[in-house]
Order: sequence, then structure tokens, then C-alpha cells
Amino acid sequence: MDYRFESINIKLDSLEKRIPVKEEITAPKLRIADMEKRLALA
Repeated sequence: MDYRFESINIKLDSLEKRIPVKEEITAPKLRIADMEKRLALA
């Protein structure tokens, strides 16, 4: 039983580390898309 919980904890830890990275990548992409829209309208 302990082994299973340990592997679940490891998976959760790695997910927590990945989530902020995704946010850091997504935010600039959204900004670029917004800039492209503004340039297209100009």
C-alpha cells in the first residue's frame, strides 16, 4: 500500500511542477495572438 501512495505522490508532484510552465508558455502566446489581431485591424 505504501508503495502505491508514494507513486501517486510523485505523479502529483511532477504535475504541479508542469502546470506553472504551461501557464508561462500560454500567456505570451495569448499576447502575441492579441497583437496580431490588433495589427491586422490597423
